[in-house]
Amino acid sequence: MLIFTGGSKGLVDLVASQRSIAVRSYDCPSAATTGSTMISDWGQPKFRLKQIRDCLYGDAPAGDIDAMHTLPKALRARLREHATLGELGVEFEQQSKDGTQKRLWRCHDGSLIESRRRVFCFRRTACISSQVGCAMGCTFCATGQMGFRRDLSEAEIFEQAARFSSELRARGERLSNVVFMGMGEPFRNYDAVVGAARRIMGELGSGLRRRGSRLAISLHEADDVARSAIMPVNLEAEHGFMPVNRRHDLDELIGACHYYALIAGRNDDAATARRRGKLLRGTPRSSCFTVFFQ
Repeated sequence: MLIFTGGSKGLVDLVASQRSIAVRSYDCPSAATTGSTMISDWGQPKFRLKQIRDCLYGDAPAGDIDAMHTLPKALRARLREHATLGELGVEFEQQSKDGTQKRLWRCHDGSLIESRRRVFCFRRTACISSQVGCAMGCTFCATGQMGFRRDLSEAEIFEQAARFSSELRARGERLSNVVFMGMGEPFRNYDAVVGAARRIMGELGSGLRRRGSRLAISLHEADDVARSAIMPVNLEAEHGFMPVNRRHDLDELIGACHYYALIAGRNDDAATARRRGKLLRGTPRSSCFTVFFQ
């Protein structure tokens, strides 16, 4: 994406979809102007919009504005003056022996968020954040202990996946999956997450569109009492939301449970395993798998 600075609207995001391109203000998404109007104001033909999109999301994505060789030099110079290629800055990066890439991003306001790219056999999965911090307070989660600062914008969420996708495409690979399992609770930033998900499926490749989206709930315990002890939101009514276990008990949620955090000394004993087995009896084998926490 291209991020434009200056003017009364502040930061604006050039959204390049297959159907249209729009300039949308971060501060006031409803005050959108069309990208075609902007390009026209610059004296450029409308097909430049498709060229910009191809430079951003095509098979050989540009690493910077100077690398957008399909654009004339004058337009590239104007883009350099008024835009940056993305908003997130890489603050820190680590890569493990198994190929997992962990990245710390710095947002425009100095906030730090984390995302990862993981390799599973032939799949390339991006794990991205939806909030700066988290208000859920889960006892086993480091993000839950740092508190909540703010929601991420749709563009900030999308850019995490888009940057990983561009890097993979540059070496002939494809982003296979995107999961909202980074910092934050996605449903507490619903509109931005849904908007980003639609852009991810629409703009980052046909494979993501074919797979579509699904809800996955973390189980973590075999009964509501134990679950509430490590997930306070299961009991507490916060921010106007009804407690989770008063809206949906585990019997209702079990069909969507795909994750179980095995926490040493908490839920890894034989008795809990038996309760978990009883709870999962009769569900498809593929409906739940275990994430091991050390």
